[in-house]
Amino acid sequence: MNRFSTEGHWPSQRVRQWQECVSRIFPHVDITPLERDVFHGRIDWRQICSFQLSDLQSVAQKAVRNERHVRAAGDDIVEINFQLAGEGVVEQCGRSAVTRPGEFAIYHSLRPYEMRFAGPFRQISIELPSDLVRRSYGPFEACTSVTICGTAGPGRFVFDFVRALAEEELPLEARQAARLQNHFVDLLVTALAAVPTGDAPRNAASMRKLTDIKRYIADNLWDPELSPERVAEAQNVSLRYLYLLFQQEDQPVARWIQNARLDRCKADLESRGQRARTVSEIAFAWGFSDSAHFSRAFRRRFRVSPRDCRYAASH
Repeated sequence: MNRFSTEGHWPSQRVRQWQECVSRIFPHVDITPLERDVFHGRIDWRQICSFQLSDLQSVAQKAVRNERHVRAAGDDIVEINFQLAGEGVVEQCGRSAVTRPGEFAIYHSLRPYEMRFAGPFRQISIELPSDLVRRSYGPFEACTSVTICGTAGPGRFVFDFVRALAEEELPLEARQAARLQNHFVDLLVTALAAVPTGDAPRNAASMRKLTDIKRYIADNLWDPELSPERVAEAQNVSLRYLYLLFQQEDQPVARWIQNARLDRCKADLESRGQRARTVSEIAFAWGFSDSAHFSRAFRRRFRVSPRDCRYAASH
């Protein structure tokens, strides 16, 4: 667990130090304190597979991400704020969500947004690549800046999961982290599917089936024989219906399987606990059967070779 606190800085330097820390951890925003003389803040954060979990406590302030920030960074990140204390407001795409303790809201780094806190607050913030949400839910933009209840219904499960995860400080093995990430995305998608939006309603049964199928795929990535045909047979659906379910995704089912395998391989290559294993051993453990094919696919997805990825993580 990493930690930053303004308590170790002179009062005149605290806002600047807070701005610099926030900009390192999150997509860049400009912060304006509402009470500069009494400003203080603390952040605890950790990386879990491909997503970051942060526990923030601070005082009244405004954070703005404008078009210039979006153009300069181009990072495609879903951000979710789970309110534990105080009250927050997030505005994006012409919508405004007020979050009080037990509520949460999502927003997107590729669009400008503004957050405001009128007084002291505490929240858990999650940042994860947008692709992780799109693969399971599809386009999520209609859900941004919408207040979601985290004390009842589907939202309660993801809220309780995130709060428990924030309290856990023990290091996680790579496969544990990957499974926790999958659980989080599944719970988030379940909560988002219940959010009323202006979009056409989704078929709840097909969404549940798609979630079950993706969970089956995630649990069987190690199997080199895993294929769309095998998935359809195991899940008691026709191959045609499987393809129809994945039409609402940004990639067909075969590509989804390959990318999920590549994500697991990347997590293992970057893990300290996996350094004794060769690149090929990691690739074969996640269902690849040809080293050359794996290397080409890895470079195509991450713009770096598997060996260079491991080297960069270790240095």
